[in-house]
Amino acid sequence: EAVIILSGLVGDPITKLYPELSKDYNINFIKNFIIKCKNSKIKKLIFVSTCSNYGFIKANVKAKENHKLNPLSYYAKDKIKIEKFLIKNKKLDKVAILRFATAFGASDRMRFDLTLNEFVYDIIYNNYLEIYDADTWRPYCHVQDFAQAIEKTIKYLSNKKSHSVNIF
Repeated sequence: EAVIILSGLVGDPITKLYPELSKDYNINFIKNFIIKCKNSKIKKLIFVSTCSNYGFIKANVKAKENHKLNPLSYYAKDKIKIEKFLIKNKKLDKVAILRFATAFGASDRMRFDLTLNEFVYDIIYNNYLEIYDADTWRPYCHVQDFAQAIEKTIKYLSNKKSHSVNIF
């Protein structure tokens, strides 16, 4: 019914460490996969992007979907390249781009490179928490909320009658 693209090398640390591998995974492989979806007559495609595309935003300013993009990391720059590829690719029937915040929540393989998980780990196992860039604000969202957002997006796309690219 729908394809949801969640894969890729995620985050600034790993994309800095492996820039060529990151380009292969986050741009080339994803573009090839999208082309295969188009050729296999997939009707609905959801691309999970990132709110990191906005970069730093002045205090008290809330970014909306049409806010100017200012990516600071390889990761965000690669996500924008795929977004632009999807917007230009008119042969996919219904496309949604979801610019998710940082996810948190328990999993079989915990990601301690995510700040909230890292904070909890440091408090429990190291008995201290080091805060850097204390004035930086970062949005977080639980993985269950993301799952609900994806489910609602599939339903939304099911009700659309024509080609469209929606950014949420």
